[in-house]
Amino acid sequence: MNLRSTNDLSKRTQPYQVVLARMPRSETLGETAKTLQEKIGAFKNDPDYEALRKLRPPDTLIVPDVLYKLTHHFDELLNKHLGNQKWLDYFFFEALQKIDFSLSRTGVVLKSEARLRATLGGPATVEKPRHLHFDRPFLICVQKREPDATPFFLMWVDNAELMTKYQ
Repeated sequence: MNLRSTNDLSKRTQPYQVVLARMPRSETLGETAKTLQEKIGAFKNDPDYEALRKLRPPDTLIVPDVLYKLTHHFDELLNKHLGNQKWLDYFFFEALQKIDFSLSRTGVVLKSEARLRATLGGPATVEKPRHLHFDRPFLICVQKREPDATPFFLMWVDNAELMTKYQ
């Protein structure tokens, strides 16, 4: 993997940063995040790091706008009783997470809502231009801007329906 296809979109965003990386998938998102952090660390030790970390006039960066609203229902939790001794008579009748995500020229907006409801009872009821184009599957990583930060949002973008065409 060549981390010259990775970009921190803005050095000024605080306390979070958005990193885009074109890289192969790992078996798990945890392994992917670890590999990404290792490659970023190695890239910072590259002798050309200071020159390569900045876009120059002949370079291009194309990233599609991404917008999605997803609701995931955790059906595997429905009608299950709580395991806490005090709450054994209660069961889950709703378990979902809503995510609103957008990536555009102005940055990233991430909103998430989780809803878990239970009730009492039973469940009856370099000079050559570089072209940094994210035009194939890529990873979006959002994390705090601090050493060894753990990403709190990772997403593979590999579905054309999540992107809008570059104008």
